[in-house]
Amino acid sequence: MAKRQAVRRSKPPTPGWVWLLGGALIGALLAVVVMLSGGLPGNGDEWQGPRPSAEARRESDEPPRPKDEESEKRAYDFYSVLPEMEVVIPKEELSHRADERDPVATDPNASYLLQAGSFRNHADADRLKAKLALQGYQAKIQTVTVDQTTWHRVRLGPFEDARAADQARRRLEDTGIRTIALKVKS
Repeated sequence: MAKRQAVRRSKPPTPGWVWLLGGALIGALLAVVVMLSGGLPGNGDEWQGPRPSAEARRESDEPPRPKDEESEKRAYDFYSVLPEMEVVIPKEELSHRADERDPVATDPNASYLLQAGSFRNHADADRLKAKLALQGYQAKIQTVTVDQTTWHRVRLGPFEDARAADQARRRLEDTGIRTIALKVKS
C-alpha cells in the first residue's frame, strides 16, 4: 500500500501594494496625531523655540563683569595685539603697492611675509617646505595653537618691500602654490 503524503496548501504572499498602502496609512495617522498634539507650528505663526526665563533675561541685560583686572587683560589682550602684529593683504592691494614708485608711500616699519599653507600635520608642512626649497625659496614652519588645535604654518620671508613679496607671490602662483600676503609691523 502506498503512503499518502499530506499536501500543504501554501498561502499566497501578500502583494506589495498592500504593504505600501498600509505604510502610507500609518504615516498619515502619525502626522494627524502630531498636528493635533501641537507638535508642529501652525496658523502661520513662526516657531521660536524655548524662551529664557525672566531671571536669565535680567542677567543677560547686564554686561559681563570680569573678576579682576588681570583676568580682563588676559581675556582681551589677544584681540588688541593681533591686529597690531599681522595684517592680511589682498592680492590686488599688494600688486598696487608693488607698482608704487614713491618710497615715502611704503611703510619703513613693516615687512611682508607670504604664507604658503597651514597644516595640522607637521609632515604636510615639511613637504611643502621642501617643495619651496626646490624652487629656491627658504621657508620656515611656524607652529601655533589656535582653539586647542595645533597648526603648522609654512611662511616665506620677510620681504623688505611689497614689490619683492608680489614678485615671489606671482612666481609661486605660476607653479600652482597659492599664498596669502601678510604685512608684519616691526
